[in-house]
Amino acid sequence: MKKVISMLSVLAFIVMASGTVQAEEGAFAAKNFSGSVTMVSDYIFRGVSLTRGDPAVQGTLDYAHPSGFYAGVFMSNSKFATTDIYLEFDQYVGFANTFSNSKLGYDVSFLNYTYPGTVTNYDFNEVWGSLSYPVGPVKLKLGVQYANNYFHAGTSATNYELTASGDLPAGFSWSATVGRENINNKSKYGPDWNHYSVGISRKIVGFNVGVRYSDTNQPNAYQPDTGFGNYRGRFVFSIGRSL
Repeated sequence: MKKVISMLSVLAFIVMASGTVQAEEGAFAAKNFSGSVTMVSDYIFRGVSLTRGDPAVQGTLDYAHPSGFYAGVFMSNSKFATTDIYLEFDQYVGFANTFSNSKLGYDVSFLNYTYPGTVTNYDFNEVWGSLSYPVGPVKLKLGVQYANNYFHAGTSATNYELTASGDLPAGFSWSATVGRENINNKSKYGPDWNHYSVGISRKIVGFNVGVRYSDTNQPNAYQPDTGFGNYRGRFVFSIGRSL
């Protein structure tokens, strides 16, 4: 029941928020906003299932200024193994652009992960930074994310990622990511792990449809919030629509 309520909360929030945005004009004109609602067969975060293999409804609402400044929110239902986390609500702000007279792009942002309604505090912050560059038909992006108190567990963590993406015939697109999450104090949270994924997507009658395979090098890893079995390889299916 909590899972159903959480999923419905995500849908209700995004629908109401998108209606409010469309009514705004001037400095916050509707053209500067975007949003999405997506259903996924599993919520994967850096190779780890945050719903223990169950589906999730996820929504975003974003504001983007022509200068490169942006801000937004993300919501999803969650289901951790040994905690009372059933909902995730994130807020982020950042700046993305390209260096002058260059194809080299950069993106710097700050994210706040919050888990409403929990008795124990699992909220934490991350600072993100990335560089991107097109190599022929392929766009490469190298990113780093740093949290000083990962899931409020008393340890810092750093994630490194390399992503490649591009277009395919017949309107398909592809992307692949390889990364590593380094935990500073492993007695507080668990082992480091490598994560990798590859997927394809296509827009079909207005819906974004995709399939992705995700895996890690720690299939039997245990961590206090996600439990056992959530680091194993799996296919994830998604269908979503932009608002």
